[in-house]
Amino acid sequence: MQRERYVFVYHSSDYSLVEKITASFEEHAPSLGMAFAEEPVWIEVPDSRDIDAPKESLRNGGNFEYCITSDLKDVDPKSIEIVVVLYQKREEKAKIKRCLNKLGLPS
Repeated sequence: MQRERYVFVYHSSDYSLVEKITASFEEHAPSLGMAFAEEPVWIEVPDSRDIDAPKESLRNGGNFEYCITSDLKDVDPKSIEIVVVLYQKREEKAKIKRCLNKLGLPS
């Protein structure tokens, strides 16, 4: 059985849901003929819910593209099999997906 590697992009307010989804992946992967190599690459990004927060309090100053590229700088895109983007704002999700596509990670 091949061991899959995956990326999870999310906002901090959704972390508890992300944990549940990850646990479900791990629980049901064997029945799908999958196994995960390790923890996913976690990419926590800001969004408009943070608009009133001081920029210095936000991860990487609130720049989600920088968050994504810096968290993936040591990752070979060819080693990633699954990309999950859990994001509530459709227009911001589109920007995240464009950034992932530029890095060779279609989601």
